[in-house]
Amino acid sequence: MRLCGMTNFQAYARQMATKGYIVNVDFTVLKDIAAEMQNIDVAAKQILRHVDTLGPRYVADAAYMRQKQAECWDLMRQLFKEAMKLSKA
Repeated sequence: MRLCGMTNFQAYARQMATKGYIVNVDFTVLKDIAAEMQNIDVAAKQILRHVDTLGPRYVADAAYMRQKQAECWDLMRQLFKEAMKLSKA
């Protein structure tokens, strides 16, 4: 019970009786990755704000960068959803 981080014996016994196993998901790594992505996102937005003032020459590059940022955040959200599914399994 202690190895999986549970403190409530009733919850532990219920999980073991119904499923026979306990999944313990550590979210600290995902939270660290999300924090680093946030730092990168802030820096990228500053760069994009500057690029937007340079004129139409870099519009395609800025759009591509914004698209890739959105894709990265979508992947991060998907990772969190999958981890939540595992922790509730």
